[in-house]
Amino acid sequence: MSFKNYTSPPAGFLHVFAFIFSFLLIGTSCEEPSSLGLEVLPDDDSFSIHTSVYTDIETSLWKRDSIVGLNNPVSLLGAMDDPVFGEFSASFMTQVLIASFHNFGDDPTAESLVLNLHVVGLYGQEGVSQEISVYHLQDHMDKDKHVFSNFDPMTMDPQPVLVTRQVVSVPEGDSIIAVPITNRAIQNTLLNAPDSARQTINDFVKFFKGLYVTAEIPAGDRGFINTVNLNSSLSKLTLYYRNEAFPDSVLHYDYPVNESAARINLFKHDYGKAVFSDALGKTETGDSLFYIQGGHGVMSRLDFEHLHVWRDSMQIEPFSLNSAKLHLPVSRGQDTDDYPLPDKLLLLEKNEEGNMVMIDDLRLGDSYFGGNFNSEKGEYVINITNWVNSYITSKHDRNSIYLDVRGAGNYPHLVTLKNMYHPEGGVRLEMLYTRL
Repeated sequence: MSFKNYTSPPAGFLHVFAFIFSFLLIGTSCEEPSSLGLEVLPDDDSFSIHTSVYTDIETSLWKRDSIVGLNNPVSLLGAMDDPVFGEFSASFMTQVLIASFHNFGDDPTAESLVLNLHVVGLYGQEGVSQEISVYHLQDHMDKDKHVFSNFDPMTMDPQPVLVTRQVVSVPEGDSIIAVPITNRAIQNTLLNAPDSARQTINDFVKFFKGLYVTAEIPAGDRGFINTVNLNSSLSKLTLYYRNEAFPDSVLHYDYPVNESAARINLFKHDYGKAVFSDALGKTETGDSLFYIQGGHGVMSRLDFEHLHVWRDSMQIEPFSLNSAKLHLPVSRGQDTDDYPLPDKLLLLEKNEEGNMVMIDDLRLGDSYFGGNFNSEKGEYVINITNWVNSYITSKHDRNSIYLDVRGAGNYPHLVTLKNMYHPEGGVRLEMLYTRL
């Protein structure tokens, strides 16, 4: 085990400030206040402030349990072959809707069909093409069966039917992926839909089950991931057609994809080529780096196995925990220009039922919890004072927490971090406390 204690010399103003801060901290905690730190202030005003740095934090890598991929605010589309994290692909299933009943006129003829996707973010190199495949779902999207992000649509019975495979890219200065769907059968399915299928949205989604959209890694490329806003009015399926009344004009009808459409984000990872493939699910591997990844990727567990030794040693004299902050230094060398670091990290723990839940500190708000990257210091800093205070006051005995990307189902970002075995120093817990 490893921790270092530092003591600040007594000073009247510092003493009073520390006491007030400690009192406010416990008073605003999600837990009921304990007697720890609430003893009567000594008559001689002799308490002092100390800093303890705990570094004996083991890290290990774990595959996430599947997350709910239903109706997320954005969808991810793309594929990556990362030299550190291995292969990752993101796809989605979505319904398309009707805005209102539409009459295509007499003797309509389909000209073309285009799927437009509004891109609001790119993780990877700009200007690179990717191969996008679009499948027509032959079975209904079942919100009970198909809700999780590791579902494979190709296991549906009957299987989705491939209707196009196109190499496309987002033009420079644009934000739309336009995917031509050349399959005549699906064009005519939409054009010749019976009137009964075009009365209401519910009628239409029973008739036209939806689309499954995937992307492939470009040959010899690292790849990239698009963030797509399917709720945008720019995301739609557009059918171009002519009819008897306007034989020389190309008309069009838009099938919107919006917040009323069911959609499911799907993620697939292959860690066979990942640098940490042999360390997944194992503890005490001795590796000096650890990893976390959005898009339903790996998360890391932090084990404070010997924190109880520090806790027990502190019981000799009364004290109050003022703050406990987790520092997570980032490993240098990651290409942050094309593949930026996650904006925020978060911490989870397993409750008594074995389910992943947010630690209580996260419930106190972003300004308290932190989790942002400090570019000057090259590290993430997370406030876990409430979690540590509950541990040292024996309100819980959990000595493990899980580190993940904030919004892991909406962001593909990844980061490599340094742990206790790194020669430059790694993850550490800095605690400020007051001896009373």
